[in-house]
Amino acid sequence: MLLTLNIFILAILQGLTEFIPVSSSGHLAMGQAWLGLEFPGITVEIVLHVGTLISILVFYRRRIAVLTAECVTGRGEGRRYAAWILLASVPAALLYAVAGSSIEALFGKPDRVGLLLMANGALLLSMAWLRAPERPLRWPLALAIGVAQACALLPGISRSGMTIAMARRLGVTPRRAAEFSLLMSVPAVAGAALLDAVHLVRNPPESLLAATPALFLGLLVSAAVGWLAIVCIVRVLSAGRFWMFGIYCLAVGALAWRTL
Repeated sequence: MLLTLNIFILAILQGLTEFIPVSSSGHLAMGQAWLGLEFPGITVEIVLHVGTLISILVFYRRRIAVLTAECVTGRGEGRRYAAWILLASVPAALLYAVAGSSIEALFGKPDRVGLLLMANGALLLSMAWLRAPERPLRWPLALAIGVAQACALLPGISRSGMTIAMARRLGVTPRRAAEFSLLMSVPAVAGAALLDAVHLVRNPPESLLAATPALFLGLLVSAAVGWLAIVCIVRVLSAGRFWMFGIYCLAVGALAWRTL
């Protein structure tokens, strides 16, 4: 029962913080430290990320359907857009391949997560003074956004915050920036989940079977809460108030750094 309650709380944290630019990985690391939840590897995080992946697919289902049709027919920007997403996924994949174990080790150091969360907050606050001319999305911009996504492998650095901030600084419109940021997370999250699934099949932890019902509940909760969070972030970004999340990141990061 306690494990189910802990994962339920972490699922809410994941759903809220995956798309709102306050670092879901940082909040999961701090949440596990505060709750005292012990679980092998990063299984809980991957399961909850898959939940929020489902929320992306549901929220952008019409856009994904259109892009898929355009990829098949060769009309519109479907194939070009898909290529941009794949290109943007390369930097994170390369960084994880080189330094994946070192990055995962940081999840067990919530004080350092707090410092990274404060850095994330400073980046978001700088968006208050953003004055960038609008430009259409092209492959060099997609690659730059991909580099920003790679930086967000660090717990405490928000993936949505880094990618949307980079897109906006390069002149991508708010709605286009939000859409590309969220859709480009699909191959990254799906790939990470696949790698973790392979690892679990080869090295199944003894407690995994008993925790399966709790993990399934976490999957559903993170998906539902994640959908609501996407609605929120699209509206906040369109209103030009994206920077306000930086205040929260600075406060929570300082708290984690001093207490954990």
